[in-house]
Formats: sequence, structure tokens, C-alpha cells
Amino acid sequence: MLSPIHPDQIKILDQPWPKGSLRSKRVESKYLKYTELELAWEVLASEFLEITCEPKDGVLRSAHKVIQQAHLIHLESGDSEPLDVIERALYNSLLEATLRDPEDQDSSGFRELVISQDSDTILINLLVGFEANLVIKGVAVRLRAESGYPWKDEFILHIDPESAVEFEIGLRIPEWADETEIELKPVPAESEYEGGYARVRRVWNKGDEIRFEPQMVVQFMSAHPRFSSCAGRVCVQRGPLIYCHQRPIDDLSPNLFAVDPLIEPELVEEPDRLGGVTSILVHGTCEVPGDEAPYAPYGTHFVKPARAKLIPYYYFGREGAVEVQVWMRVATQFPEVS
Repeated sequence: MLSPIHPDQIKILDQPWPKGSLRSKRVESKYLKYTELELAWEVLASEFLEITCEPKDGVLRSAHKVIQQAHLIHLESGDSEPLDVIERALYNSLLEATLRDPEDQDSSGFRELVISQDSDTILINLLVGFEANLVIKGVAVRLRAESGYPWKDEFILHIDPESAVEFEIGLRIPEWADETEIELKPVPAESEYEGGYARVRRVWNKGDEIRFEPQMVVQFMSAHPRFSSCAGRVCVQRGPLIYCHQRPIDDLSPNLFAVDPLIEPELVEEPDRLGGVTSILVHGTCEVPGDEAPYAPYGTHFVKPARAKLIPYYYFGREGAVEVQVWMRVATQFPEVS
């Protein structure tokens, strides 16, 4: 069974990081029968289906609970899949709640999620910037990670043991990563993929480093039909980040927009928003009501081509949210407006 490192052994470097802590010490019986997919459904239900402009405390409590339970399942199984669930919760609902209260920033929360350890194996679970001090086979080892994740495709891990020591490092490969490249310096070495980790066992020396560039692609995600409130809709995910359509950041009302998942989205860098935000332009249609009647025969409304700017969910409300939509309608074939 894996063990988390003590929070005092690790420091999260300067980057947005959710508040919170892990309290649960056992896996609840109902989670023992869960598959990882069901855990993912639990997170989706707690985070994205009940989104309003002021997330409810109950939603955040549910996200905390899923993180705690998924972490324990990871420690017992050694598998990385629960960490994909954890990551979505951390970088969406919990990060949004933290950024809503800028006077109460605390980077100490959830530090024990970052690294797991088993004898002479070190697993890097979350690709954040951090500094950690460990002891492996009696040798003090300092790890320092430089990271722009999940905003940029870059992660560099510096390994500095007091003296040469052999151990294994496992670098988690997120489920969404595409065309992953891992490079070891100054001496190249082959890595093996096992349990969701790229693993390298070797004698490590001061100055060794691992470079990892997870390619964060944009994906359209469909909701399971069991969730009636968003059945037939899609949301947009890039890496672990869920995106939303917010007015007034985008002039187009989210209620009138329907997205076309078959058209390739476009990335837009916005360095002036919250220290740098990557927005996504998606294509689709804008519905044009034929009149103001609350109901009308099919064919009364028209559509015209439109684009919508989506922002990461953690950023929503920073500029005054009037309308917010995470799960978007899919464009259908209404008659086009002339």
C-alpha cells in the first residue's frame, strides 16, 4: 500500500492552488464497489450539474468528499485513475471557490495529494510546481518541480540527492494527455508505463532532471443520459480544465448558442486575465427567435453561424457573470436565417 508524504515535507510553489485538506482515514463502504467511471460520474454530478453563479456549499463539500475517497482508493490500489477524478475537482469547483476569496489564499491544502511513496518508489501524482524533501534508503533527496500545468504544456522535475542513490520515479500520465514526451537529462534512460505512470528506475545523481510535456488537447465531453439536466449536451475540456460560456465576457447569450463539435476549436491566449488565461473559441449557431411568443411552431425560429468564447470554469464570475453555461446545446438543423 502506498503512503502519502507528510504535508510538512512539501511546499507548493507560486501558482493558483485550491484550499482544503484531507480528513478521511478510510474508504467508505459505498466507494468500495465503485468503478473509476462511477467515481467520475460522482464528480460530474457534484461539480458540473448544479453550477450556478454562486456555487452551493453542498457542492463543494461533495467535491471534498470525492477527493478524499478517491485519494484513499489510489493509495490502496496504486493506480492513477482516481487521480484523474481528483484533478478535475481540484482545478474546477475548488479552485473557483478559492479564487472567489482572494484574501484567503492558502497553498498548504491538499499537499499530500502531490506525491505518494512506497519503499524506494516515488510517484508524482499531480504535475504542479513544488519543492519536497524526502529520505530514500537513508539518503536525503530534494525534489523541485517547475510547472505551468495545467495552463501550459510543461513540467520539469529536478532530482538532487545528497549522494548517488537508486530508486524509482513514476510520473503520472493523465488520461487526457496526448502524444506524451518524457526526456531525461543529462543521461537518457528508457521509461516503462505501468498503472498510469511512466516509471524510471536508475541511480540518480545531483543535477538529474525529467522533462515532461503533456499535450493538452481540447475535447468535447458528453453527459451520460442518466443526468437529465444535461442529456444531449456537451461541455468543453482542455487538460483537466472544464470551460464555460459566460456573458459579458462573450457578448453572445449562452442561452441562444449551440455548439458544433465537428468544427475544430481555436485557442486564444489572454495574458491580461488572472495572470494569463487560455480561452477557447468554438463554432456553432445562434438562435434567432421569429417573435417574442414563449412558444412557437417548429421552423418559426432561425439560426445564423456564430462563435462563442469559452473561459476556464475556475475564472467565471471574475468579471461579473450575468449568464453562465457549462453544458451547451449541440447545433441542430434549423432553417438558416437569410
